[in-house]
Amino acid sequence: MVASGFTVLKLALRSGPDSDEFRTVETISRAIAPKAQVAVDALGAFTLGEAQRVGAELDRLGNIAWFEDALLPDDLPKYPLLARSVDTAICAGEMLSTRYQFRDLLVQRGADLVNPDLCRAGGLTECRRIAWIADAFGALWAP
Repeated sequence: MVASGFTVLKLALRSGPDSDEFRTVETISRAIAPKAQVAVDALGAFTLGEAQRVGAELDRLGNIAWFEDALLPDDLPKYPLLARSVDTAICAGEMLSTRYQFRDLLVQRGADLVNPDLCRAGGLTECRRIAWIADAFGALWAP
């Protein structure tokens, strides 16, 4: 994929640093550096403490584009704590539905990137508004 021009490869990571899944992320990250990065999607798998430990290991790898949906779906208020504790960019928002929820996440500095689900977040028009809000906060937008 990197030879074809891709610069970011996204992998699932739902288990901690001692797992085979983490070793796969690490191996691929090393293999594609410096031409490409790995984006890690946790699919809402971790508590805050677990996500902080995984985030510290992702920081150590240094070739991680972002750490996506790291926290359990009901732990949205903890994203600012996670974002402050790791250097890897935090991506969140698939579970959010309105521009106001994204605004609140960004006001609290809970994410470096937002990734609205177009169907859940009100379609193209609402996602366009979310993109404007992200831009105002200097955050990236990856629907």
